[in-house]
Amino acid sequence: MPVRKVVIPTAGWGVRLLPITKAVPKVMLPVGKKPVVQYVVDEAVLAGIDQIIFITGRGEEIIKRHFSPDHDLRLHLGKKRERESLHELEFEKIPLHYYYIRQDQPRGLGNAILQAQDQVEDDIFAVALGDTIMDHPPGNSIIRNLAMIQEERNAAAVLAVEYKEKSRISQYGVIDPVSDMEGNVADIKGVVEKPDPSQAPSCYAIAARYIFTPDIFDALEGAAPEGKGEWELTDAINLLVKKGMRVCAVLLGEGCQRHDVGHFDSYFRAFQEFSVREKER
Repeated sequence: MPVRKVVIPTAGWGVRLLPITKAVPKVMLPVGKKPVVQYVVDEAVLAGIDQIIFITGRGEEIIKRHFSPDHDLRLHLGKKRERESLHELEFEKIPLHYYYIRQDQPRGLGNAILQAQDQVEDDIFAVALGDTIMDHPPGNSIIRNLAMIQEERNAAAVLAVEYKEKSRISQYGVIDPVSDMEGNVADIKGVVEKPDPSQAPSCYAIAARYIFTPDIFDALEGAAPEGKGEWELTDAINLLVKKGMRVCAVLLGEGCQRHDVGHFDSYFRAFQEFSVREKER
C-alpha cells in the first residue's frame, strides 16, 4: 500500500524563538521565500503523498490561510504589473487534501500523533516534524526512502537517523541498533531519549521523519504518561520493539542536510543558506 498520508505536528510554542513566535508559529517563519512548513509539504508531495494532516495549536489560522487558495490575491495580481508574481502561488494548485486537527495543549510528540488516529484510520502513514527542513538533492525525498524500506522489511516503524558527535548526542533520541548499519539501514532494539554521552547506545540520532503502521496508536496509548507529563514517542517505539515488531532506522543519504529551525542559530543558518540560493537563481 503506498503511503498517501503525512502527519505534520505544528502545535509547539516556539519558546526558544520568542518574541517573534508570540504571533507567528515557528513553522511559518520564512526561510528563503517560503515558510518552513511549506518545504515539509513539498517533500511529502515528492513522496506521492496527497493527504496532509496538520496537528495545530494557536497558530492554526495562519497555517490554514497560507495553504488555502487566495482568489482575491490572484485577481489583484492579474490586474496589476505584478502578474509575473502569480507563479509564486503555484503551490495552491497541487491537488492535496488538507486536514487540521487541534491539539489543545502541547503534551509531547506522542500526543500530537495520537490526535491523528481517526484521520489516519488503518493506513500506513508518515510523520514529518513541521519545524525541520530536509535539504536534499533535487527530486529526492526522505519520506519516500523510508516508505520503500518499510515495504521491503514489513516494519511497524521506520525512523530517519543522522550521525552526531558523541559530545552532542545528549540532545536527541538515540537508537540502539541490533547490528552495524548495512546499506545505511539497521534494525533497532530500542531508543534512548537524551542519553548521557557515556551511556549512549550509538551515535545515531532520530532525525524528524518517520513511517508508521497503525500499530503505533496502540503503543502510544500504552505509553501514556501519568498525570500531565510529556507523551514521548520514543516510549511508544520501544513498546513496538517489546511486542516483537520490527523497527528500522535509515541513515540520511549523502547530500542531505537537516535544518531544525527550533532555535535561533539553526534558523539563521537555514535562512541565510536558502536566501543565497534563491538570489543565485
